Amino acid sequence: MDGLDLSSLNMTKFDDEHREEAATAVLQHGFDSLGLERIVASADVPNVASIRVMEKLGMQFDKQETVNGLELVFYSIRREAFETPASTSAA
Repeated sequence: MDGLDLSSLNMTKFDDEHREEAATAVLQHGFDSLGLERIVASADVPNVASIRVMEKLGMQFDKQETVNGLELVFYSIRREAFETPASTSAA
């Protein structure tokens, strides 16, 4: 893998606003502090809240596949596609 996989983060206890805020912070840390070029995430197909957050963050759908009996969707984002709140307000 050429980047960070967010799939292991368990944010089910967060509401949508806090889930998006936490995921944005992780993406920003991955790109700014760790120097990653790409970050990936997955969610099971019925988990529409996580899929919605991935899409709000600008992540793009990559694929859908069955892993260990679960139907998962995979999304990713590259460094150059990620816009932090600071970068969008400066424009």
